[in-house]
Amino acid sequence: MAEEGIIRPRELNSVQELLELSDIRGLDFHELSAKRNPDAPGPAAEGEDYSVQLDLSDMTTPTELNVRCRATLTLLSSTFIVDVSAAYEFSEPCVFSPELRQEFIERVGMMSVYPFIRQNFHAMSVQIGETPILLPILRANSVKLVHQDDVDEVHPPSIGTAIDAVD
Repeated sequence: MAEEGIIRPRELNSVQELLELSDIRGLDFHELSAKRNPDAPGPAAEGEDYSVQLDLSDMTTPTELNVRCRATLTLLSSTFIVDVSAAYEFSEPCVFSPELRQEFIERVGMMSVYPFIRQNFHAMSVQIGETPILLPILRANSVKLVHQDDVDEVHPPSIGTAIDAVD
């Protein structure tokens, strides 16, 4: 018998169920930075290789989930950082497995923040006189998380690093 006045969280078993209860509440930018390497001879050459590191973290409660992605793009001539989070509210308290949380982050959370990462890398590269950077489109189901259990100091606490997200 349930105690009177206590609302038990609904147990969810699929991303579809989680999506039905979710609504995006907002986006927050935690850091936007672009830094030219003073030792570089000039802007990157057209088509120069770059690396992108996507570090993800989350905060989950029975009524909300926040997905945060810190993206670092490195060229020989400059470094860019975009740190953005998306906040989702649930229409009722719910609980779900860590696997379902990860799937939501990979399939929904990253799709919410990635366009802002892509746009800011492009805008900042133009603003500092760098060769314009345009990341490829993020394809559905292309984000996979690799957990960083053996990392001692990751701030904010990371659930993983996205791989296969950027060609």
